[in-house]
Amino acid sequence: MNPKSFASRLKRSLSTYGVAGAIVRAVWDLLSPYEATLRRWRDHRGATRLHGEPKGRDIGIAVLAGYKPALWPLTLARIRRFAPANAEVCVTTAGKHVPELAALCEQNGWTYLTTAANKTGLALNKVIEAHPAATRWFKLDEDIFVAEGFFEDMIAGYDALMREGSYRPGYCSPMLNVNGISYAGFLERLDATTAYREAFGELRQAAGAVHAHYDPKAAEWLWRQTLPLDEVAQRIRGGSGSALQHARLIGTRFSIGAIYFERNFWEEIGGFSSTWRQGILGVDETGLCEGCMLTSRPMFYLTNVLAGHFSFYPQEKAMMALIPEFATIDPATFGPGARAIP
Repeated sequence: MNPKSFASRLKRSLSTYGVAGAIVRAVWDLLSPYEATLRRWRDHRGATRLHGEPKGRDIGIAVLAGYKPALWPLTLARIRRFAPANAEVCVTTAGKHVPELAALCEQNGWTYLTTAANKTGLALNKVIEAHPAATRWFKLDEDIFVAEGFFEDMIAGYDALMREGSYRPGYCSPMLNVNGISYAGFLERLDATTAYREAFGELRQAAGAVHAHYDPKAAEWLWRQTLPLDEVAQRIRGGSGSALQHARLIGTRFSIGAIYFERNFWEEIGGFSSTWRQGILGVDETGLCEGCMLTSRPMFYLTNVLAGHFSFYPQEKAMMALIPEFATIDPATFGPGARAIP
């Protein structure tokens, strides 16, 4: 660093921000040449526990779980049922060890990885590092309901984009029902756009500040169109058009509850982002979206692949109360039979 340049910036900082502000900015100036190294340390270093042995398979499924136990018997059962035979599943919990999840993973032949630090980006990076043979990755949250063909169709859509599309994708997402962006495509596929607009007065798309993202009534409405999940997912899957024609470019921040990407992209952007502090949510998401933009590898969602997202946090309490009713409508998804992992 040029000493004269540094001294000049320090003088300006003193006059603008005072002594305390100038000291903070001086420290960051001195550390800036090491920023990439510090980020790598922050995002990839931390104490972990790994239960089970990786099987050396090409496809990895990382499931971020540990905080919504009421949903595990429902969502994890579907992953067990529909995951490809050549995939290995690793459930990961950031910030604590959950014996029930460790036992469940052992029962199913999965691995279970936990991190001492409550950093989701770190946990996901550690999962990928612990499974070096996996070149293709799914990342799923514990509140995502997949259906038959989900994994295969996600791979097919991504590969079609990579082979024939105008862009090299960073990642692909399914069409999630409760999502501030892809709910619009979901409504179109069901010819329910007009009905939703009449119910909620909008059809804007955003990763926040739209009814689909915060309103419990909107989450309930969207789920009622989704059930029975397996039937609706197969109807959407069987629609006309090639895999490439079903890909929609995402032009804003996107919730990454369910995504598919390749290991080389994860390496290109330096992995999932974290923070120095613990318990800060959404940083892995914003870092991934930023990485997509900076590398010109944008995000897509696929309108021929449906997955159910249970809810966002403001909707969760009301949605939990609806599970018994949903179980009568769609016992294969929410009923007692759905809880039995084969």
